[in-house]
Amino acid sequence: MSKKSLVKSASIISGATLLSRVLGFVRDVVMARTFGTGWIAQAFFVAFRIPNMFRELAAEGASNAAFVPVFSEYLATKERREFWKLINTVFVAFVIIVSSIVVIGMVLSPLLVRLIAPGFIQMPEKLNLTISINRPLFGYLMLVCIATFIMGVLYTFKSFFAPSFSPVIFNVVLIVSIIFADNSVSGIWKVVAGVLVAGIFQIVIQLPAIFKQGFKIRPFEFQKDIFGHPGVRLIGRLLVPRIIGTAVYQLNILVDTIFASLSFLVGPGAIAAIYYSSRLIQFPLGVFGHSISNASLPTLSEFAARKELDKFAETVEFSLTNILFIMIPASLGLIILSHPIIKLMFERGQFNSYSTMITSVALAFYAVGLFAYGANKFLALCFNALQDTITPVKVSGLALLINIVLNALFVVVLKTKIAGLAFASSISAIIATLVLYNFLHRRIQKINSQWIMVQTIKMLLASIFMSLVIFFVWQKLEQSCNPIVGLAITVCLSVIVYIFATFYLKVYQATNLFKWILRKA
Repeated sequence: MSKKSLVKSASIISGATLLSRVLGFVRDVVMARTFGTGWIAQAFFVAFRIPNMFRELAAEGASNAAFVPVFSEYLATKERREFWKLINTVFVAFVIIVSSIVVIGMVLSPLLVRLIAPGFIQMPEKLNLTISINRPLFGYLMLVCIATFIMGVLYTFKSFFAPSFSPVIFNVVLIVSIIFADNSVSGIWKVVAGVLVAGIFQIVIQLPAIFKQGFKIRPFEFQKDIFGHPGVRLIGRLLVPRIIGTAVYQLNILVDTIFASLSFLVGPGAIAAIYYSSRLIQFPLGVFGHSISNASLPTLSEFAARKELDKFAETVEFSLTNILFIMIPASLGLIILSHPIIKLMFERGQFNSYSTMITSVALAFYAVGLFAYGANKFLALCFNALQDTITPVKVSGLALLINIVLNALFVVVLKTKIAGLAFASSISAIIATLVLYNFLHRRIQKINSQWIMVQTIKMLLASIFMSLVIFFVWQKLEQSCNPIVGLAITVCLSVIVYIFATFYLKVYQATNLFKWILRKA
């Protein structure tokens, strides 16, 4: 795939992700208005987080780490019949494994909730509600795993449209379910039902695309010795370290959740606050960072399989600097504008001024590590393309240890409450990203680190200048005009300033953007 095709694929994913994130914001606004940061909302967020963690383990992790690299290799080197036989065999094995996880999760739900949210034990009503809604939400795990498997097959064919738009359908269905809910136990059950229906639609929307690629429903056309298939064994070898690494990453989230459930340390409402703030962090991360990463993975896998390390290195340089070009200014912008953004988006209904305060603090300190979250995701996929899932595991383990130590230091010793909880995650992500890049550069020495460093410094200088503009412009507009208008003017002006600053500093992405504009003019 050429750089032009890579940009086109990333644009498709980015466009769909942008629409999905916008609808996700609508969903979160409706959710915040209806449930705020109260105990019912906290029960739902903890209950939903548990199957979401397993989804990352069994679905997204498998797709990025093993499915796409192995499927791409079979598609490039094997006959088409052998390729589809692998797809069917892997699917059967995948369903068997995920079904086992779902059943075990439902049975162990009381234990899982107590481990993840120990602060709920002192509040029986909240604990019992969390357990009750957690069990059916494990059904969503099966649905989303099937949807993600189909996504992995379509990504192998570089078919990005349908899988990219499946989250859009999920958000639409969930928004409708929340609209018909209220701040009650019966109301949250309507949201649970919406999650399950949305999971079904995520599968349905992708079926025409996979049928178009040649997939046919032939349930018995797979290798009978399922786990003996060479492709399945290869996926297993790649996936086990990835699962361990993802488990370590999820333990990072668990650490945050455990500390957030201890209201005597971080204050009431922390679980809901970190949910809403992390959702905002996911907006630029998903629209730009993850889109570029997912679009790059099939290309990186092909170059790795063919031992074309020069092209592999060029793709790393191109993709990584594109991620940083967006993530660095987004980090600084969210830090400065965290409070007005949260207030404008969420402060209504059950979401009061206290909710705004704790959520904006969490957002500002999570935003410190935004550029690292985006780069870390991409770098891990680079190792996946090289069929090395062990190195990211080691780095994830390091990040976990750092996060635990810093959480204990900031939250327990220094009493920084929710700010310390978010800041610990950012610092651990930054350190992990630097370590992971160092390992990748040792592996692929053709990567031009000096060029990447020069581009990054220029982006940082431009972002600092942009931040000064944001600060002074918002100070003037905050008191003199409508908050929506003032925030819109501030954001638009900051984008213009950043683009011109990066062009003046001759940042690669900005100069290419201006060349493209001149060609179109």
